[in-house]
Amino acid sequence: TTRLVDKAYCASNRAIPVHDLGYLMFKDTVLIPDSTSKRLREQLLAEILEERQGRKINQILMKNALDMLVSVNVSSHQVYEDQFEKHFSTKLANSTKSNLKNSSAKNTVPDTRGVVGVSQ
Repeated sequence: TTRLVDKAYCASNRAIPVHDLGYLMFKDTVLIPDSTSKRLREQLLAEILEERQGRKINQILMKNALDMLVSVNVSSHQVYEDQFEKHFSTKLANSTKSNLKNSSAKNTVPDTRGVVGVSQ
């Protein structure tokens, strides 16, 4: 098994453990290429938007996809941060600004001083 290889070979030769090597290969061949990472990111962001609009999404699938982005880095969250979190934060900030702008335009308080007899 991989534990035997890790224990017998990797430890003594300062090689990357087999399990970690599998994560690195998956990250480099599947997640990092622009075509895959962009499509995955857009799909995750679209699912979040769907949920924010009150639609039901597959939360287990979302959790697993995000966990995958975290898992591929054995010692850090770099893939998660680079491939998803930065884009999510930007999209969330833009969405919040837009919502606040629309909300304040719709929910203004009319000037009623003249109506109730308050002098200006």
